[in-house]
Amino acid sequence: MTKKEKVIELLQEKRAALITQAVTKGLDPSVPMKDSGVEWLGDVPAHWELSPLKRFILPVAGAIKTGPFGSQLLSSDMAAGDIKVYNQRTVIDRDFDAGDNFVSEDKFKQLANFVVHPGDILVTTRGTIGRCAIVPDSADKGILHPCLMRIQFDTSEILNEFAILLIQDSALVRTQLALASNATTIDVIYSETMREVIVPKPPVDEQGAIIAVVQR
Repeated sequence: MTKKEKVIELLQEKRAALITQAVTKGLDPSVPMKDSGVEWLGDVPAHWELSPLKRFILPVAGAIKTGPFGSQLLSSDMAAGDIKVYNQRTVIDRDFDAGDNFVSEDKFKQLANFVVHPGDILVTTRGTIGRCAIVPDSADKGILHPCLMRIQFDTSEILNEFAILLIQDSALVRTQLALASNATTIDVIYSETMREVIVPKPPVDEQGAIIAVVQR
């Protein structure tokens, strides 16, 4: 590792630590705290809710959904067509216009449960784990790649940008996923595991304040 790469890694670790502090302890060190009941998490602000992530998603089927598996979507299915398959590169680059995976209208109809909607959070589940992007209103009709997960939050409970801080930018979710897999590194994220991850939920106005501070 070069000196420059080491500096970048240290800065990334410092930012992750600051974000983890913000999303688990808040911005006001004077507020009353309570025991979270989770050993590795410690105290959280007394007025925050602490629940499994599934508590804060939309009450609809497939609000947490991984992409097609096995023979549902083959490489040959993505060789031609007019309807986009959003993949890991889409999320990592946060570029919903690029990409060269497409399926036919017939295949799209077969995979209707995997449709991507504006406002969904897409999460990378294999290889580069836990990267997130919000599907923009301008995104073309498309479906999930097998290496992505779709999460549809109830934004009256958790703002999408705050959810990304929890999943991608802090150590909070990654720590739990690693503990659940009994490993120091995570090979894959499963929807069943993601549903049960414990997350702290400040009031929405406080979430907005945290977002504003960490995104400066």
